[in-house]
Amino acid sequence: MSIRTHRFSRRAPLGVLLAGGALLAAASPATAIPVGGGGGTPPPPPNQPPVPRFSISPNPALLNSLRVLDPVGGIGPVKALQLGPLVSFDASASTDDDGIADYAWDLDGNGTYETHGAAPTTSRRYGTAGTTTIKLRVTDTGGAKRIASHQLLVHRPPVARLAATPGTALLGQSVALSAAGSTDDNGIAKYEFDLDGDGTFETANGTTPTASASFTTLGTRTLKVKVTDIYGASSTASAGVVVHRAPTAAFAFAPAAPVAGAPVQFDGSGSGDDGAIADYAWDLDGDGTFETDTLASPRAGKVYATPGTVQVRLRVTDDHGVQDVVTHAVTVDPAPAVLAIDAKAPRMRIVKRSVHMSRGGQVKLRVACPKSESTCAGQVTLRARHGARTSSLGSKAFALKGGASKSLTFRLGRVDRRTVNKAGKLRATALSVAADAAGNVGSSSATVTIKR
Repeated sequence: MSIRTHRFSRRAPLGVLLAGGALLAAASPATAIPVGGGGGTPPPPPNQPPVPRFSISPNPALLNSLRVLDPVGGIGPVKALQLGPLVSFDASASTDDDGIADYAWDLDGNGTYETHGAAPTTSRRYGTAGTTTIKLRVTDTGGAKRIASHQLLVHRPPVARLAATPGTALLGQSVALSAAGSTDDNGIAKYEFDLDGDGTFETANGTTPTASASFTTLGTRTLKVKVTDIYGASSTASAGVVVHRAPTAAFAFAPAAPVAGAPVQFDGSGSGDDGAIADYAWDLDGDGTFETDTLASPRAGKVYATPGTVQVRLRVTDDHGVQDVVTHAVTVDPAPAVLAIDAKAPRMRIVKRSVHMSRGGQVKLRVACPKSESTCAGQVTLRARHGARTSSLGSKAFALKGGASKSLTFRLGRVDRRTVNKAGKLRATALSVAADAAGNVGSSSATVTIKR
C-alpha cells in the first residue's frame, strides 16, 4: 500500500475554486474580501491559566496546644483555650489577566481542597508536629486553573528547665546554674541567663547550658534561663536561691575557774545568725564527738570529776543547715581541801525582791553568797508567773566568794514587757542553784515583783 503525502504552505492561496470550476483570483492579504461580502473578526486568543503565588506566616510555626478551662463556680460547659499561634496564608500575589474567581486550599496536605472562596487569605492552627505540603489551586473567571505548593514546618517550642546548686547560698558563695535538662525536638541554639534577677537575660552562653553567679547582699533571688531553639522559638524557666550569712558560734562558761567535782555551766546564747539557730551540739569532754545535743536550747552543764584542761567545743546549725564551730580551753582546778564536817549546802539570797524594769525591758537581780561559804557557783533562773502558766525570762550563771554579791541582768520578752506596762507589775519566781567549794549543792527560790 502506498502512502500519499501532502505539503501545505502557510502562504495565502492565489485563487479560490468556485462552484462550477471557476477560479477566482485572490486578493492580496491586505485587500482580500471574504467570500460572501460580509465583515469578519479574528478568533479570540486562548485563555491563559492564572499564576498562583502564596506566602505562609509564620513558617516554621509552633504547635497548637489546648488548655481546658473549668467553668466558673462549676456551672456551665468546659471550655478549651487554644494557645498555639494562628498560621496565615496569603495568595494576594497571585495574578490573572481576566481575574481570579476562586482560591482553593489544601491546608492539611491530604490532597483535598477543603477551603474555597474568593478571598485570597485564610488561616488555621496545627495540632500535629511535622512537615505539611500546603497547596493552593487558583481558578480564573474563564475556568483555567493552576496549582502552587509550599512546605510548612510545625514544631514544638523548647521546654526550659533550670536547677540552682546550692539552693541556699552564703554571701559570696558561687551558685552553679544548669539548664542541661532543657529539651527541644529540633535542637537548642542558645541559652541566655538572668543572673541578677532584674528580668533581663544579660548573659548569653551560646549552646553552653551552664552558668554561675554569686551575691553580695542578703535575700531571695529568682534566677532565670531563656532557651531558644534553631527556629527562634523560646521558653523560660526559673530557680530560687536564698542568700544568707553563716552562723557564728560563741559560748561562755561559769564559773570562770571551774573546780573538780563542781558543776560548770555553758551558755551559747551569744551565738548569732541572720535567721534562727536550730540546733546547739556540745563536745563537753573534748573527745571530738558532739555527744550533748541541746536542740534549740543554748545551755548545757557538766561536772568534771578530775582536774585538767578540756577542749570544749560548740557546734551551731542555723535554719538553713549551715554550721559553725567554736572551741575554748576549759581548765578544771583541783577541788580545795575542805573539812569533812562541811556538809551544808549553800543557799543563795536575792538581795532585793522588788525591782523595776528599764525602758529596754531589762531587770537586774542581785544575788548574794552566804558568808559561811568560801565560794558559791551556780545559776539563777527567772520565770514570770501568769496565773497557772509561767514563761522563762532566762538563766544567768554566777561565781562568787563567800559574803559577796553580784547583779544579774535579765531581758523580758515582748509579752512580759507588755504585761508590766499594762498591769504595772509582774510576779516572777527566782530559782537559785549553787554549789560550794565542798561540792554541796543547794537550791532556793524567792518571789520577785517586777514593776514598771
